[in-house]
Amino acid sequence: MLVDCENAHQLLAARVALECDLAAREAMLTALAGSRDAAAARTLAQLLRSQDAGLRNAVVDTLGQMPATAAIAPELLADEDAGVRVLTVMLLSALR
Repeated sequence: MLVDCENAHQLLAARVALECDLAAREAMLTALAGSRDAAAARTLAQLLRSQDAGLRNAVVDTLGQMPATAAIAPELLADEDAGVRVLTVMLLSALR
């Protein structure tokens, strides 16, 4: 089970960027939604810089469902990349 591995969320988040199969990538992101792992959220947040718009949007949706996003929001809002800051504002509006 995913929760049985101590670093499972971080490992899964790191794998998202490498996954070419859209269904597999979506399954990974779904598994990460709801995570309270700030390190996993930080790893996913790096993908906000991706040139792949579909990946960026999927990551925004996932981060918007991750409670851990609140912990990293200040650093994302201070990012030097204006695109990351804009996407952060978008995802924060979705954060519960």
